[in-house]
Amino acid sequence: WQSPNPAANETPLLIAGQTVTNGIGGVSWNTGSTAHVYLQAVESGSATLVYSFYGTGEAEGIVSRASMKLTAVNIGIVPDYDRDRVIDSSDEAQSVTNRVLRWWINDDADNGDISEENNDIPGQSGGLFGSANYRDSKVNGRCDLLDFFPVWLNLGDILDHLPSSESISLCLRQADAAINAVYTDLCATNAGAFLIENITTCGSSFDCNAHEAPTFQITADGVELEEDFVAMIRTDQQKGVLLIEGRAATQEPLVLELLRNDVLFAKVELPLSISSVEDMFRWINLRPDADSYYPSRPNEPPNRLDSETIDRTVFLAHGFLVSRKEARGWASECFKRLYQSGMTAKFCGVTWRSDQGMSADYYLNVRNARDAAAQLAPIVNAMPGGKVWMAHSLGNMLSAYAIADNNMAVDKYFALNAAVASEAYDVATVDESDSPLNYMQHENWLGYSNRTWSATWHKLFPFGDDRAKLTWRNRFTNVLERTQLYNFWSSGDEVLEIATDGTPFLVEFLNPWGDSRQYTWHKQELYKGRNIIYGTGWAGWGFAYPTWQTAVGANSSTDEILQQYPIFERDPSYMFTNAILQADVDNILIKGIPALSPPIGQKEIRKDQNDVANIDMNKNTDDTDGVRRPNNWPWGGDRYEDRWLHSQLIYVAHHFTYKLYEKFIEMGDL
Repeated sequence: WQSPNPAANETPLLIAGQTVTNGIGGVSWNTGSTAHVYLQAVESGSATLVYSFYGTGEAEGIVSRASMKLTAVNIGIVPDYDRDRVIDSSDEAQSVTNRVLRWWINDDADNGDISEENNDIPGQSGGLFGSANYRDSKVNGRCDLLDFFPVWLNLGDILDHLPSSESISLCLRQADAAINAVYTDLCATNAGAFLIENITTCGSSFDCNAHEAPTFQITADGVELEEDFVAMIRTDQQKGVLLIEGRAATQEPLVLELLRNDVLFAKVELPLSISSVEDMFRWINLRPDADSYYPSRPNEPPNRLDSETIDRTVFLAHGFLVSRKEARGWASECFKRLYQSGMTAKFCGVTWRSDQGMSADYYLNVRNARDAAAQLAPIVNAMPGGKVWMAHSLGNMLSAYAIADNNMAVDKYFALNAAVASEAYDVATVDESDSPLNYMQHENWLGYSNRTWSATWHKLFPFGDDRAKLTWRNRFTNVLERTQLYNFWSSGDEVLEIATDGTPFLVEFLNPWGDSRQYTWHKQELYKGRNIIYGTGWAGWGFAYPTWQTAVGANSSTDEILQQYPIFERDPSYMFTNAILQADVDNILIKGIPALSPPIGQKEIRKDQNDVANIDMNKNTDDTDGVRRPNNWPWGGDRYEDRWLHSQLIYVAHHFTYKLYEKFIEMGDL
């Protein structure tokens, strides 16, 4: 090389086995008395470098030659560039080209096996009373391990060339003191095992669990590595794996120095680029205050270049009651899990106003999803390349409105714990029976014929009358014509769970045996029209007063009477005309028309048509319709035991959920 620190795209002056001549074939170099060339060994072995001078002109006939015999031994800092949990020859080949290792600052606040709510938000304080994970000199549970990457100190056979009687030490430096490290006895061949297995041999004495191990800071002055760690490398060249976390932004390399009798004998560098995790992905912000708080970033991220990715983008839209800060946590956490699973696609987080009002204001936020969809579709459609869309919970209403009504074009759509009535995709899931076993019927309406229900009122009107549109049935089936739907549901989901012992308590915290999260979706459907908290005053399962009728009287009413004088709540007034704007049709559905089917995030759909892939995350299997859970799933108490709950794809440590993300990578070609 002609420079001591060649760029990744720089062409070497000479490659082993070649002969080059100054001034011929586009090759030239400085021949002045102060000129230097720089040698880089790419594999171990011996070679001879020969330099010859042949005089021309007045120097005709003058020939001089010099040679130098070189012996190269392996030494390098090799990360797991492709994040396949193995550091192999592919990673070594990239390290010798000075490829930059890009990573993020570990400045969220993970703790233990489950990190919820604000814990995943990046940018936490690292001050005295801060909660950023990098600040406390330890790994903060299995959730925190996601923020570490392995590096292998590849000393190859260099130690074999040095007498065992000599003093050998290894020193690591980083000019900005921007990283911490953890000792392990892992090998290059299982360097990433700390993410998916219980590793119990970490720390300077190799007696700590990886998820509880102490960290040490690598400073500008340097840190001499423990003798036992160096001795382990002498014994087994595949050893020498450290886990690294970022603690500050830096562009300075990690430097490894090998000292022989306290004299520098060899030095190697790993180029680093560490910054906020949000510098590694795109961001679409559809919230009203987007201009003042983390506005959209649709262009190339500064710390994950498009040239290093494939021509495909995977998106994630969060669900209900996610604040603007928590939305950043959802996007960051999902990106990290996909990235650690080997994702080569681009990533884009999507946030929308899903937290308007209080927790009971579910309907306001469904409307927000409908309105945001019109903004979202043209933004996504303008982005180049293939697209895989992922959405969680109520984010699937945003998704369905965007695809069905606004022509958002995506190649694949992963619906995660989707809070969308199944009948919107599959009418076979509808239950119209007047029966205690129809759990979608409010218990106060037992004995009332389904002809009298608001959920079936649309049947009383002919095609062309807009009241015939007042049903969730087939509302989003055109989504299936525009993309391939993958239904990642969970038979253990508590939020989407359907109560089977009567209409659930309105406010579960008044029930000492209850959980406010359980049956959330079911409750909002059953309390449409009930005119009480967690419900609405529109149609639904409310009775029209003062014209309330007994079941006998209502059931004997003619269709004409039920058209004009339905027994359910008679709001809003514009529901009772034959011409209704589509926006108002949607508003009536959202606030006034109950579903007669469970949500798709709680069941399989379209089994007869076989045009939707159904994957039960709660089904512990290697089969395509489930997700293997190889480690002991965190216990959810007597109520939930080991069920896969509503948001556990993000909140439970990657150690337990990594098979799901591998499935995302495989099914999405990410």
